Amino acid sequence: DDVDLPFDSRMFMGGVPEFAAFTTDHRLGFFSGAAMAVTIEGPSSKIIPPNRAFVQGAKVLTDAQDFTLRVGTQPNYQAPISWGAGVSPYPGTNQCHFRASGDLHRFRLEIPAGLSWTNVAGLDLDAVPEGTR
Repeated sequence: DDVDLPFDSRMFMGGVPEFAAFTTDHRLGFFSGAAMAVTIEGPSSKIIPPNRAFVQGAKVLTDAQDFTLRVGTQPNYQAPISWGAGVSPYPGTNQCHFRASGDLHRFRLEIPAGLSWTNVAGLDLDAVPEGTR
């Protein structure tokens, strides 16, 4: 009576618990298997208001070992985003190095499929102010 888990629980079989949910067509689905590729994109933001900013690098606060980070720049909110190439982190510092100048910046993190990771907490940016134009 003191045991909270049923004896056929995956915890007693050396496995991890699984997450399951009902789909919109009322079928039970288990979320298991290899991790899929992930793309996380933030909003366009002004890093150093009211000035433009020159982004020299960024550290991604994550436990993922393999990823690429892209930076997009815009001269204003109405302009299309100009995306740079994906950059992998430098092994010694874990920083992604950029040369991105703009009024607004947007970042896109891409983690490949099959990689084991648990969280992405944010970005630690290395940026300096530029002029207002």
